[in-house]
Amino acid sequence: MEEAILRKKGKYQEERKIEGKTYRVVARSNKLIGVEVEFEPGNGTGFYAHEGEELRIMLKGKVKCSVGDKEYELEEGDILWHKSTTPHAIENIGEGNAVYLTVNTPPTTMTPYTEEGKLIGFYEGISEE
Repeated sequence: MEEAILRKKGKYQEERKIEGKTYRVVARSNKLIGVEVEFEPGNGTGFYAHEGEELRIMLKGKVKCSVGDKEYELEEGDILWHKSTTPHAIENIGEGNAVYLTVNTPPTTMTPYTEEGKLIGFYEGISEE
């Protein structure tokens, strides 16, 4: 394991694009994962939950983040922390693309689900089928 990782702007460990969503892994270790997420207008995730906790830092645009039964509107510079075990969903509610950095610990594979209990994937292939 490296002691430090420098990721220059525009360089990522991994990038995945799925139907108006782009996920860019900026750093991954055995304790956490940092992912830059970009959603086109109207795009987002269904509800999902997973082990751990996460910190979301808004870089651009505006999103609605639902955590349990509460809703938060985040704009550039806003930061939201929450337990990842609480079902949560993110939606771009702005006119342009929304970009945020999410840091999750631990870096486990998430088990997303919709309200109907259907699996909708993870960074490896989120789709809202």
